[in-house]
Amino acid sequence: MSAKISAVKKGIRDNLTSKIKRLDSVSHYLNTVTVRQYVQAQTNRWKSQGASEYKPWPNVSEEYAKRKRRMYAGFPGGGTVVMVATGTLVETVTKNFHKVVLKRGLIINVPATGPTEYFRYANEKRSFTKWSRQTISEMRKGLREFIFKARKPG
Repeated sequence: MSAKISAVKKGIRDNLTSKIKRLDSVSHYLNTVTVRQYVQAQTNRWKSQGASEYKPWPNVSEEYAKRKRRMYAGFPGGGTVVMVATGTLVETVTKNFHKVVLKRGLIINVPATGPTEYFRYANEKRSFTKWSRQTISEMRKGLREFIFKARKPG
């Protein structure tokens, strides 16, 4: 009987040890899988004009829509897509963002000063930095599976 108890204790110890080791590699998971999830979520947000994350972004005024079609006709979206004029904003949030990967966390930053000062105003009118519960839940689910079910990153 004591041999069975020892085997169970060893199994439990090995299981907990493997989870602790995976906790030490969470930063790798965040830097690969979670960053890809972020980029995909932002891409979906822009394709759906915000609808994938809460509700669609409100339209611009008719006056601005006319001016935008003229001014940005040669840019991505042809001046007709909400939140896309030159393409700088969508490029920044999907490709040129700053990230800081911590041991157990991830910070993604979209600069809102300098040449991208407009971003702060745009985000106030049509959020591109808040996430729906579903998106957060999907990111957390993958991380939980990685830690507790030995899911391989990537």
